[in-house]
Amino acid sequence: MEERIAQIEKAASDGFELIAKLPPPTTFAVRVEDGAMRIDGKLTEVEWGNARIASGFRLTFDLKPESLPTEAKLLWDSKYLYIAFAGKDVDLVGTIAERDGDYWREDAFEVFVDANADGMSYLEFEVNPLGLLYDASLADYRPEVNWARNQGHLDIGKSRMTYDTADTKVAVELDGTLNESGDVDKGWTCELAVSWEDIAAGTNVVRVPPRDGDVWSIGFYRVNVSKDQETNPSEYAAWNPTTSWYHVPWLFGRAVFVE
Repeated sequence: MEERIAQIEKAASDGFELIAKLPPPTTFAVRVEDGAMRIDGKLTEVEWGNARIASGFRLTFDLKPESLPTEAKLLWDSKYLYIAFAGKDVDLVGTIAERDGDYWREDAFEVFVDANADGMSYLEFEVNPLGLLYDASLADYRPEVNWARNQGHLDIGKSRMTYDTADTKVAVELDGTLNESGDVDKGWTCELAVSWEDIAAGTNVVRVPPRDGDVWSIGFYRVNVSKDQETNPSEYAAWNPTTSWYHVPWLFGRAVFVE
């Protein structure tokens, strides 16, 4: 018992140190009219143009700015949480063609959603350039784990096999040629509509839809790889970097819902 208490105390201390070094950023999710959004990956709706931009992604291990910029945005209505990504990319890579694949090994946009901001249970969504979805529910947080050491205790296989969204939509738009490294691509965009029912089914929530002023913890992440590692080495970037892997829930950013 004393040993475990000491481990928890050290983990808490490490967490406080990281938060002091990397305070969570804040963005806003603005409510839109029901039916206003079309999930086609193009982000051409005026609502996306008016949405608050989450930017300034940095490499999660060494905290340097990413080489090619990423932006993320949030909107919501009575049925869905809308999530958009846009990223510059000179070499689009995506070959994993099955649902819930290891998309983090190639190009991917990722979002982690902690609906009640408890830092314990959260959802993970990933999209690859093929427009495929990875969805997982993570609830086996243990405070005694020293996240800074990247010990990786989460049961990733279980989290993705036991949770599948029923009413979530995803689409991508590519500006370039996929898996053709001989040319120079420009980038890609991604659009997700995650239903409130799917969020409530996979994690602890205070209420859905949220109310004006509710604050959730949300992390935005980007994996950018290239087949030519010497010219364009892989980058793992985050809206709020972690100094470790992406699964550091107290370093997720904050999203304020606005009517």
